[in-house]
Amino acid sequence: MQTTPYAWFNPFLLWTEVLASTGKMMLDAGGVIAQRGSRMAAHGSNPSAADSREMALMGSEKLAAGGEAARAMLLHVGALNAQWGALAFQQMLRNGQALGALATSATPGQFQARQRRVIDVALQNGNETAAAASSAGARIVRSGVRSVHAKVKKNARRLAKR
Repeated sequence: MQTTPYAWFNPFLLWTEVLASTGKMMLDAGGVIAQRGSRMAAHGSNPSAADSREMALMGSEKLAAGGEAARAMLLHVGALNAQWGALAFQQMLRNGQALGALATSATPGQFQARQRRVIDVALQNGNETAAAASSAGARIVRSGVRSVHAKVKKNARRLAKR
């Protein structure tokens, strides 16, 4: 699925993309399951050599797909350290600037305005952190879903040729 430019800034759009990708993967997986199930049912307890290979392949493919998904997600998690560090540093600087301005207030009116700025900065930091956490979670899940979906599509194409 093509990522929209705004999805990187909006966690809701990222999660919507994850949902759409997961739905497509489930549809493709349903076709693969139906093809494999009908072959098993047709041959019963006397499967052909090709059917026996296909059944053995099912288990190893699931393990491989799970490993690929875990690898893809871990790569995203590893990149988060630097991103979270940069976000924390940026927020620390904003907090320090607002608190420094508050500490140097000369009048009660200035103090009140700057106190409001400290509160605004704190709220803004909280909102940014929540959005960043949700977006990061969506990107992590999306990377795992993409790798599994690629394996499912490959199976669907291969089984459709038979």
